[in-house]
Amino acid sequence: MPAFSKGHENLLNPCALSNVILRMPSLYLSMTEKLSAHWKAHANAYPQKFLMTRAQHAEYVRVLKLCGSNKSDFFTHMGVPIEIAEDTPGLMVAADGVEVSLL
Repeated sequence: MPAFSKGHENLLNPCALSNVILRMPSLYLSMTEKLSAHWKAHANAYPQKFLMTRAQHAEYVRVLKLCGSNKSDFFTHMGVPIEIAEDTPGLMVAADGVEVSLL
């Protein structure tokens, strides 16, 4: 095994890497939390869509790939469409049209 600087020995361990990723704030986790809250508040209705910038979408895809996702469609999140809009701060558009920040 290659030598690592102190504190980085676990980077080759997939479980340790997953724990690091899950502790990091990410757009993926925020989207999942907002979606779960939406389902609870709207009798399991799906929101209309997520809106994010290209940079936010790239981060979303990066996190999925780091976690080993074999997903082929990166323009839906748990069945909700993802749209790219450069003028958004990152939003979920609820079933009733209310915009909810992902940040």
